[in-house]
Amino acid sequence: MANHSDPAPWTPRGAYRSYVLVLLTLGYVLSYADRNLIAITQEKLRVEFHLADWELGLLGGVAFALLYASVGIPIARLAERRNRVAILSISMTIWSVMTAFCGLATSVVMLLAGRVGVGIGEAGGSPSSHSIISNYFPKARRTWALAVYSSGAPLGTILAALAGGWLTHTYGWRFAFLGLGVPGVILAVLIRFTAREPAREPVPAGEVAPKFSAALRYLSSLGTYRWVCAGIMSGSFLNAGLVQFTTSFYMRTHDFSLQQASLVFGFCEGLFAFFGALVGGAIADRGQAKTPRIEAWICAAAMFVCGALYIVTFHISNVWIGMGALLLASFFRWTFVGPAYGMMHNVTPDRMRATALAIYLFCSSLAAGAGSLALGAVSDLFAKTSLADHGVTLALCDAGGTTPAVCAAAKADGLQLAMTVFSAGYVVCGLMFLRAAKFMIEEYKTQAGGAADQPAV
Repeated sequence: MANHSDPAPWTPRGAYRSYVLVLLTLGYVLSYADRNLIAITQEKLRVEFHLADWELGLLGGVAFALLYASVGIPIARLAERRNRVAILSISMTIWSVMTAFCGLATSVVMLLAGRVGVGIGEAGGSPSSHSIISNYFPKARRTWALAVYSSGAPLGTILAALAGGWLTHTYGWRFAFLGLGVPGVILAVLIRFTAREPAREPVPAGEVAPKFSAALRYLSSLGTYRWVCAGIMSGSFLNAGLVQFTTSFYMRTHDFSLQQASLVFGFCEGLFAFFGALVGGAIADRGQAKTPRIEAWICAAAMFVCGALYIVTFHISNVWIGMGALLLASFFRWTFVGPAYGMMHNVTPDRMRATALAIYLFCSSLAAGAGSLALGAVSDLFAKTSLADHGVTLALCDAGGTTPAVCAAAKADGLQLAMTVFSAGYVVCGLMFLRAAKFMIEEYKTQAGGAADQPAV
């Protein structure tokens, strides 16, 4: 018997299916804009609240990631039993309101509280959206649909960079948080009243979503799932730090203004990443029939290439060559997103997809939070080494009690070296995706055939 929360069976088609995908993608756009706005405003926050780089990493990563990670799994469990559209709209309202709350902060504690609230709200976004998309689109179109949805992340980066940068420059950082928070509430209402909850895939009579312990055991037994998660987690660790500090890098190392650095960040991390996500999904969908392991190979190649390009970006002194490398690095880094999500969904039973994604998000969010904090700490460490040659401490710099030029140069050098070191880590990500390729063919066949050893309730 179907779960009591499931709607009557129906098949989404045509324009309406595309309409709902657009709504979900717009939600992801706003979610990424809200979470990345801290990267655009952080130089203003650093000056106003006298923050070190590790504290910026705490605001941008850990404060968001801890609640995002821990709340995501129970919300995903609800999404496998209850109305996913309702869960998504409530979550969107929470993260949008808390983004606006950040604009009212008068202390670091209030900023931390706001970032925690954003994390709580966004925890319900992707698990619900992924589960809805999986029931709106058949397997043959699923990777493409997930790539379209995932393209909301770079589009959100563009929105945070352009709108957030302009609002911060024109009206101040507080207005930027307020201005980007309000649209999410409006979209949440639109989704709640115009998006229809899809019927789930047919299951044997009386079967519902398995218990979490059973789902975890089953997912852990899948080599594809394990190694894709490991690859994305390691990538999240590196991405979070590099993305958060890219604007700061151009302001410190190349003396860009906030608006100039935001434009670079928006177009490089946003526009080219958007096209990368779409291209990766399209190539994977079209190549699966002839090359079954193409998803894993796309992911591995993208990581190897973008790591090399990032090293050029942050290490070379010529700003124009560096910006060109950043454009290409952003493109390749995002080509893996659709194929990676497609691999996870294709080996996971319908009643475990939200949980599978939430487990991945739990791990990758903690990795991302650690990445932001780690890059900030490494940057501070290198800056301290540089300052020691001048007999100056980093604490004295952060308090504004010494020569500004010496401190600025040390902070620029420390951040540049830290970002170059982090860029080399993408080799590890690529190797993990190559490992996933070993398992995926057999596990795809198992899932397509409805394996008997899938977990019971």
